[in-house]
Amino acid sequence: MSEPDSSVDLLDLYRLCAAAGEAAMKWYKTDNIAVETKGDFSPVTAADLEANKVLIEGLPRLLPGVPIVSEEGASDSKEKIKIVMTADIYWLIDPLDGTRDFLAQTDDFTVNVALMVKGVPRVGCIVAPARSMAFVADTMVGAFQVKEGALSLPKLATRKIDPNHLIFLVSRSHLKGEDDLVKKNYPNAHIRRVGSALKYALIAAGLADVSIRVSPTSLWDTAAAHCILIAAGGALLRADGGSITYRTGRMLNPPFVALADPAFDSVVLKQMLSNG
Repeated sequence: MSEPDSSVDLLDLYRLCAAAGEAAMKWYKTDNIAVETKGDFSPVTAADLEANKVLIEGLPRLLPGVPIVSEEGASDSKEKIKIVMTADIYWLIDPLDGTRDFLAQTDDFTVNVALMVKGVPRVGCIVAPARSMAFVADTMVGAFQVKEGALSLPKLATRKIDPNHLIFLVSRSHLKGEDDLVKKNYPNAHIRRVGSALKYALIAAGLADVSIRVSPTSLWDTAAAHCILIAAGGALLRADGGSITYRTGRMLNPPFVALADPAFDSVVLKQMLSNG
């Protein structure tokens, strides 16, 4: 069977995600934004929905006929899982990752868009509109930061990990003892709290080494970041050492570690995930 057409202009994808970010920013730091609670007790706001509307309308112009699985999509979870498990190509998106950070006004929220091919992230884009940061990747081409509307060269590359100068990134809003695990197992490491998928983009850009996540995440939380991270030379690994995969029959990820350097001896990290 031939590979589906996954040719996407990275700058066109960035522009669409940036537009979604602009739609969300209209609600940022305003007093009149309505907040509802979804079935999983996570918040959803007008900013989430307006960013979603921009993406839902724009993605078909990039690749006509490709299905879209969105956190804020209208289809039920069974339909979303069916697409994830069977579609050769589909978009997997989180229109506003880090809604709690958005509401807390930390600036750490992102628009996440991934193009999945044969169950694997092929193209990804992360835009952090409040920080004026954007990252794109095609695993066949490489990962890039977007600056002033253009791809910043050279390509992004993760850094070689120095065990004596580790920088860990942990979530701002979804901690489940990850910071304590780091302090216990790597007492000399520097710990920084960063919200949303921005953590993994920063690792891809060579600005940090590791991020450990024990608390739950959904597939749309990681897919775009996963693409950018592996295109830059990093990895997103489960406790058993295998790469995070997206055709498990569930919309939730297991605990994982994001690594700048896949060659880093991560035995302790794997134990942390298993015991976290």
